[in-house]
Amino acid sequence: ITAKDVTLAWEKADSYTYTGADQSGTVKAYYTDVTGAKQYVTVTFDNTFRNAGDYTASAEASAADGNYKYAASELDLTIAKAKITVSNIAAVNREYNGGTGADVTFDKSGIVAADNAKVTLTVTGAFDNKNVGTDKAVSLTWSLTGEAAGNYELSGNAATTTADITAKEITVSGITASNKVYDGNTTATVNTTGATFTGMITGDNLTVSTSGTFGDKNVGTGKTVTFGALTLGGTDAGNYVLADASQSSTTADITAKEISINGVMISDKTYDGNTTATITGATVSGVIGSDVVSVDISGANANFVNANVGTGIQVNADGLALAGADSANYKLTSNAFETTGNITKATVTVTADAQSKVYGEADPSLTYQVSGLVGNDALTGELSRDAGENVGTYAITQGTLAASSNYDLVFTGADLTITKATVTVTADAQSKVYGTDDPSLTYQVSGLVGSDALTGELSRDAGENVGTYAITQGTLSAGDNYDMNFTGALFTINAKTENPGSTPGIIDPSTDISVNPSFNADNDASSPDYRVYGKPQREAARTAWLQDAMAPFTGGKFSVTAVEDGRRHGIDLSFDAEPISTSVQTHHEMYGIHDDEILDDHKVFDRYEHHVIEAQEPVSLDGDTEMDLTAAQDVMDALEDLLLEIPAVELTAKASQFHDDFDAALNDLLTI
Repeated sequence: ITAKDVTLAWEKADSYTYTGADQSGTVKAYYTDVTGAKQYVTVTFDNTFRNAGDYTASAEASAADGNYKYAASELDLTIAKAKITVSNIAAVNREYNGGTGADVTFDKSGIVAADNAKVTLTVTGAFDNKNVGTDKAVSLTWSLTGEAAGNYELSGNAATTTADITAKEITVSGITASNKVYDGNTTATVNTTGATFTGMITGDNLTVSTSGTFGDKNVGTGKTVTFGALTLGGTDAGNYVLADASQSSTTADITAKEISINGVMISDKTYDGNTTATITGATVSGVIGSDVVSVDISGANANFVNANVGTGIQVNADGLALAGADSANYKLTSNAFETTGNITKATVTVTADAQSKVYGEADPSLTYQVSGLVGNDALTGELSRDAGENVGTYAITQGTLAASSNYDLVFTGADLTITKATVTVTADAQSKVYGTDDPSLTYQVSGLVGSDALTGELSRDAGENVGTYAITQGTLSAGDNYDMNFTGALFTINAKTENPGSTPGIIDPSTDISVNPSFNADNDASSPDYRVYGKPQREAARTAWLQDAMAPFTGGKFSVTAVEDGRRHGIDLSFDAEPISTSVQTHHEMYGIHDDEILDDHKVFDRYEHHVIEAQEPVSLDGDTEMDLTAAQDVMDALEDLLLEIPAVELTAKASQFHDDFDAALNDLLTI
C-alpha cells in the first residue's frame, strides 16, 4: 500500500491586525484524509507571529513511512498595524521666540495597553514662519517611537492647524545723543547705533529710532536730552514690543558756536610816532537768527604795523570779545583781526629866528623855533637865506630844512641883517726933503674883509715949504659896507742938506737886498755907514722902532737916524768909530784884531763899514702888508744882535766870505 498523495491546505483568518498577542495558533495546515477528515500538520513560522509585518508559515513534507504523501507548503501572511486614532489636535498660541516651532496638544486611542510604555506618539508643530501673527498656519509632523511603534499607524493625524504668535516684550538701552554746536534750537541728534535690546532673540535684526530734545537751546555740559517715542526697526521689528522700562532720556553737551570777526573799524589818526590804533567798533558773522550778540572792544588792542603816515596801513587788532544776551552761546574763532587804517600827517611849525651879522663876518647859524615834532623825530637840512654879502636885509628861507614824510611843515621866515663893519685907517707920518717929490701917503689899515681894498687915496694939506702938514682922509673910502674910523698924521718937509760922503747906491728891486759896493773911503762921520730905504709910511714907523731899540747905543758906537731923500724915507745906521790906525793896541781894543792883520783888516773893515742898503719895497711879514709891533720888535732885536756882533766878526776871513755872511744876515733880517 502506497501512501496516498494529498495536498496541504491552510486554515487562517481573513486578515490579521496587530493585537499585541501571538496569533500563530490561528494558522493551520492540513490535508484531508480518505475519510474526509482534516488532518492538521505542524506549522512553523519564520518569526513569532505577533508584531505587524510580513511572515511565512511553513509545513514540512510528509514522512516517508506515512500513509499520506504531501509536499511541504508555505503560506505568506501579513499582520497589519494597529491604528492609533488622534483627535482634538490644537497648536498652542505663544510669544515670539524667533523660531517656527509650535507646541501641539492632541488626544489618542488604539494603543494596546501592554504597549503604552512601548509606544510614544509625538507631533511637531511648525509655523510657516517665525513672525508674529494670528491664525498662523502650523504644519504638523507626527512620529511614533518606541519598541512597539512599528506595530501602529496613525489615524486622524491632521497635517496642519493654526495658532497665534504674539510679540515679545523687550527693553532698549544704550541710546546716546550727540554733542552739538550751538544752533539756536533744542533739537538733539540721537545716536541709536549703540542701542542694546534686552530680551531680543539672538540673531534677530532690530533697530530703534527716536528723536531727542534738549531742555533749552543754550550752551552747557551734561544737558538732559529727552527722547520722543521709540520706534523699533529692522527686519524683526514686528516681532517685538518695547516695554515701558525702556530708556527715555540721555545727556549731551551743547558747545559754543564759533563765529568770526568780519570787520573792525579803525579811526584815522594824526601821526604821533607810535603804532597805537583806536578801535571804534567791530562786527561778527555767523550769529543765528535774532540772537543778540555784539563785539566787546573795551579790552581790545590795535596797532598799526608801522607808525608812519599812509593809507590802508595794516592794523593788527586783538583782545576782542563777545557781548550780548546770547554771547555765551558763541565763541570767536580768533580774538585777533587784521584790518587797515590811515595815519595822516602831523603839522610841524618852524619859525626862523631873526639873525644879524657885521659885514665880513661868517653867517651866524640860522636857527629856528620848532613845535609839533614827535618824540625823537628831528628835522633834516638847514635854513638858507637870500644870496648877498653886502650890507642890507636878506630873507631867511626854508632852504633844505625838511621834516620826514610824516609831517606837513609850516614855515615862517625871518630876516638876516648885515650891518656895516668898521675899518680903522691910521695915516703914517711922512716926511721929505724940501724940493723933492712927496712920498706916497701910506697908512695902516685894519678891519678890511678878505680881498676888500680901500679906494681913493690920502691927501695932505697943501704946501711945499719946510714945515708940517696934516695928512687927511682925502678920497680914501672903504665903500658902503664899512664905517671908517680915520686917524690922521703929519707930513713933514725937512730942510735940504748936502751929504759930503758917497751917495748911497740904488738897488734894483729885483735883486731884493744887496750890499752896495761903494764905501765911504774917507770914513767921514757925516756919511752913514748903512742906509735902508722903504715906503714912507713904513719907514717912519721903522725909524721910531729902531731909535727906541738902539737908544742904549746912541751914545756909543752906533746911531740910528731917520733920513728923507726926496720922496723916500729911510734909516741911516752909522758906526761912531775912530778912524783906523796902525796902532795894534787901538785896533785890538776897538775891533779885536791883531797887528799882523791890520792891513787886510783895514781894507775889509773899511769896505764893509760904509755901505748903503736899499729896499724899494717895505718889509713884509707872512705876506701881510702890515708889520705888527711884535714883528717890529723881532726886527729890532735881530738888527741889534747883528750890529753888536759886527766888531766881533773874525776879520781874518776873506772879504768875499764876510760879504756873503753879512749880506745873508741882513737879507734875512729885512725879509722876515
